[in-house]
Amino acid sequence: MYDWLIEIEEQKYPAPTINEDFYIEKVSPVSSNASLSPICQLFSGMDVILEEDVYTSFPITNDITLNIVKNELIPHYNDVKQVYINNELHEIFMIGLKEESKQTLKELLTNGIYPVVPDLYRSCSFNRIVGRRTLKYYSVLFDCIDPMFLKETQEIAYFLKHSFFEKEDCISLVPTGWILEDSLKESITLRSFCTFANKIVLVVDESNQEVISLNIYG
Repeated sequence: MYDWLIEIEEQKYPAPTINEDFYIEKVSPVSSNASLSPICQLFSGMDVILEEDVYTSFPITNDITLNIVKNELIPHYNDVKQVYINNELHEIFMIGLKEESKQTLKELLTNGIYPVVPDLYRSCSFNRIVGRRTLKYYSVLFDCIDPMFLKETQEIAYFLKHSFFEKEDCISLVPTGWILEDSLKESITLRSFCTFANKIVLVVDESNQEVISLNIYG
């Protein structure tokens, strides 16, 4: 195996608790912002590159997360819903990126996009293999990665810290076009995220060495 990775056991997570005291509320459409923040680019880039609508969900753990989601993400989507448990807002999910936001993203992809986006989504196709697969888990050794400090990193790290990391200590991203090979250690995503993550795990399909998930721990 490559010297910048170490194989680990599959990460086990407790089964989610089922709470019947919940309801879903549709959010009324709001006008779009002219610009797309790096946070919005990271989570909506997949829609444009794959040319299909992708469900995106955000845990609402505090007012910081709520304000960022409301101000930087919700205005760019047509279909937004809020999930309440015990009358408390727990999650906001959205789908259907607005056409004007898609066009802005397409323009950014040619000049000025958050560099992680085209690196993370290298292919326009998404592998939807169903059935059982043999998966391998590899933890990235940060000492072997050349860190890259992007101007957007602090903003991304701040949001992840107060949302996904606060709730589950982890966010799982779905890269496209990632094949496990030595050159992957030069990935902008890995080099950037290693500057703030506590651990990064690559989940690899053993049959074709495709990286099917990128788990970032805070």
